[in-house]
Amino acid sequence: MSFRGTEGMDDLLHNPKDMADNTLTASMGVSPQSLEAIAFFEKNEEKSGKNYLFGHSKGGELAAEVYATNYTNVLGIHIINPQPINPYKLGPDQLAALQSKKFDAVVINGDIVSWLGTTPYPVRYVENNGTQSGLFGPHSVDSMKLDNRGYAVIEKDPFSGYVWQGLASTIATAVMGDIQSHLRVYSFAINTVVRVGNFMINDLPDMVHQFVEYLKQAIDRFRVISHAARIAIIEFVGSLVKGVSLLFKLAFNAGYRYATANPMIKVDTYKLRNYADRLESINRRISGIDRRMDSLYLKAGFSDLWNLLQADLFTEESWNIKKCIYYLNETADDFETVERKIIQQL
Repeated sequence: MSFRGTEGMDDLLHNPKDMADNTLTASMGVSPQSLEAIAFFEKNEEKSGKNYLFGHSKGGELAAEVYATNYTNVLGIHIINPQPINPYKLGPDQLAALQSKKFDAVVINGDIVSWLGTTPYPVRYVENNGTQSGLFGPHSVDSMKLDNRGYAVIEKDPFSGYVWQGLASTIATAVMGDIQSHLRVYSFAINTVVRVGNFMINDLPDMVHQFVEYLKQAIDRFRVISHAARIAIIEFVGSLVKGVSLLFKLAFNAGYRYATANPMIKVDTYKLRNYADRLESINRRISGIDRRMDSLYLKAGFSDLWNLLQADLFTEESWNIKKCIYYLNETADDFETVERKIIQQL
């Protein structure tokens, strides 16, 4: 599973969600996106434990969150220029897991984001190819220097040639480290709640079922009890466990509640694609209006220039509409793929 980084950096006024999530992550240690990432992993993980995680920037932090919560079910994690996971919320076992050989963090020379807090895991530094300019240029994956074989070139002297980035990283580490340290009690409390909830939803039902199996075996060993009595005891325990499992699912699993209330799902994939095409048409019309506005700059008088600038600022192709288009098309593809598989099996 691969997790993306922060989006909307060029337009924080209209897309502040990711940056707000970054702030929550750094200060409190838990954010809505981290909880969503953990839930996504636990829903789609390979139950045999053959899971690998990848991420860049904010996506690196999300991958680390998933790994820290489910490290026993992950074979490897590789992250590049990650936003550091908050160490003050983690338990001793989670901190130890971040130090294992399964965890691989790569930081490109000059990157600032990977220093926004305290780093609780070892880091491999690699050289910068110098193609990306600006204070955050080294944060781009494209700035990584590769050798003829396609491997990253090792860097032994972080921030060599990147004085301003080194200074900014030093200040950022001190500031964020101080904030995290003062909020460590809250961070640890939140993490405890998350881990307890995770245990009750995912681990407890399995443990209860294992207990039932052991109990069945123990009951079968008592030859003095009649066969009917043994069956009655087993059925009683089974119904009790089933009731407890159902209670947990109804209380904590929103997907289960929805599925039980709506057992049949009917999806018209043609309509999904039709809606996507209509949204695409709206975006094209917005872009057309934006281009026509640009042509007005030479014609607008000085008194109208401010109004034109304001109108032009808020009239551009919508990224939210793009995401809706992508979601509709992707959902249609997924349902059609499942439908084909079902037909093949029939």
